[in-house]
Amino acid sequence: MMKKSNWSVVALALAALLSALLSACGGGGGGDTGTTAPVTPATPIPTVLTLSGSAVVTGVAAAGAPLLGAAIRVIDAKGSPVTLLDAAGTRVTSLRGSTADGSYRLVLAADKTPLPLLIQAAGVDGSGLPVVLHTALISNTLPLVAHITPISEALVGLVVGAAPRTVFAQPALAASNVPLLSTATALTSASDQLKAVLATNITDTKVTNSKTLDLLADTSFLANRLTVDAVLDGTRIQVVKDNGGRDIVQLSNKFLTPGTVEVVMDLATARAELLLGATGSVAKAITSTLKVATSPHKASLLSLPTIDALTANINNQIVQGANSATFTTAVLGVYTQQDGRSKTAMADLLAAYAASNLQLGRWSLLGCVDDPIPTKGCTRFQSAALVINGAGQAVGVLNETLGNDTAKPVKWTLLGNGRSGTVRIQQVAQLRLNLDGSVPAGGPAASNGLQLVAPALDGASVVLNSATVQVPSGYGVRLVPCLTRDLCVSPAAPTLVATGELSDTLLQQTPGWIGSQDAALGALYIATITPPTGVPETFNTYLRSKLATDLSTGLFPKPDTPLSLATINGDLLLSWRSWADANPDMQVRSVRLVANSPAVIRDFTLAGPMATSVFLPAPTTPITSFQIWLGAQDSLGRWFYTQLKTGL
Repeated sequence: MMKKSNWSVVALALAALLSALLSACGGGGGGDTGTTAPVTPATPIPTVLTLSGSAVVTGVAAAGAPLLGAAIRVIDAKGSPVTLLDAAGTRVTSLRGSTADGSYRLVLAADKTPLPLLIQAAGVDGSGLPVVLHTALISNTLPLVAHITPISEALVGLVVGAAPRTVFAQPALAASNVPLLSTATALTSASDQLKAVLATNITDTKVTNSKTLDLLADTSFLANRLTVDAVLDGTRIQVVKDNGGRDIVQLSNKFLTPGTVEVVMDLATARAELLLGATGSVAKAITSTLKVATSPHKASLLSLPTIDALTANINNQIVQGANSATFTTAVLGVYTQQDGRSKTAMADLLAAYAASNLQLGRWSLLGCVDDPIPTKGCTRFQSAALVINGAGQAVGVLNETLGNDTAKPVKWTLLGNGRSGTVRIQQVAQLRLNLDGSVPAGGPAASNGLQLVAPALDGASVVLNSATVQVPSGYGVRLVPCLTRDLCVSPAAPTLVATGELSDTLLQQTPGWIGSQDAALGALYIATITPPTGVPETFNTYLRSKLATDLSTGLFPKPDTPLSLATINGDLLLSWRSWADANPDMQVRSVRLVANSPAVIRDFTLAGPMATSVFLPAPTTPITSFQIWLGAQDSLGRWFYTQLKTGL
């Protein structure tokens, strides 16, 4: 068996790193949502408007591509939940948005509802990552429109002075901070500043009414790859915490080197300036040197509006029941391979979608595959699309590389990234609990670290024999086969047997081995992979999120009911819905059973990125000792693992 790393050693080694990071200056950080104290108003809170009788609110929930089936919730200006009416007239607390175009329609049930309303949408983006966004309804003028996008998230954050999700979850904070959204001068000042930061993108996407553009309620807005929606396709906008724990909004060109942050705005400073009225300047909230985000549209996204034609072409072949040969000819003409998935395997995958009547949702553009990025702009795009069944539910995610063909007019096509495999570096955190979910003696042991993931298999095919990775501080790591789906970190031995625990892929924290540069946002790791055939390939991979500063136990996934030897030895529907409801910006992505007697490591396939349960069939041989691992991702791509084990 592989020697298990001592997680307490990991915790101690990273404690010093985290302390240094927390005391450092600059933007970046996690999406933690700790309490933010309300700013003491320097001017009176404005009079709150009121909606009388039932009212209909409409809008679009999108982050470039529409948010799949987003759950929409509403609170009023006093921080109280707003009751909604569904299609049958039943009073409910949330409604779902459309899976096709992200549109939603809310019927408010209250006789009198104080404005402004704070509206939350929780769903998944085209890459399957959980997304929670907010907007505000600020006027009772018909029609009542409130779009939910990363831009509205940033705008609301600037006005309320904190992460909108924090405000939404705390009635007292909402009651003191949300009413400022109904002050026209404050909202206009924040909106104008946000437009100034996005000015190049707005110009390049031909937004003709930029001066009068309503970032919350533009009646012409659609998730159609044009104008404002095109701005969303090319811009990364995130509300996170900086190293000092302050809520900030980061804005940048999505197709720069991963980890690049161009403009940073401090939310508390923005609100303080807005409360000063005419004497305030929200521009003081910008803490970065760069004041305007760059645009990818003239260099990279010239043919963006035609990208949905690629989805339509693939789905058209699916509904006709196309086979592998047809997909090879009609869709994969210039395709190479994607992280070890060959052209033949890709054709077989699309044919399997056709056989099961599974179609693709709209593509989300995630970043640039080219590294270094060509001076004339990105030409190959890291992209993802949800795989959707006939009920409109996401059952998987297709990660691919897209680019433009040489036809006239230019069309988007599937390319593949040409790699024989992949390695990625990611931030991880672990919480150890007793099997029944209780905290072990001595208190919770939550720690975080860095994980190297190198999938050794694509289905039943071996794609990697080994890999080596050079970390930013100059040390090297070797990964080798270990009889599981991913390669394992090996300090010396040529072959290993996986333990099934996080230690298999965790960077070892020997003295002096991990420094601040290794855990920094955008840290560069150089990977060399060796496929079963062919020559080794070397490429760069980047840390796309910083270490989490909040390791609250509530962030780690937990089953709805306690586990026991009896439950695991029978058919078991393992559910985590209660945890999912409490953490809408997180999703469980992996479930693993590790049995020590008899020895087995088993990974279970989830029904999709929004799954809240998985079926574990009874083992053929009774298990006497085991552990369950639940792995969840947050909206920044960070992993939170819970280890539920006997005898902690």
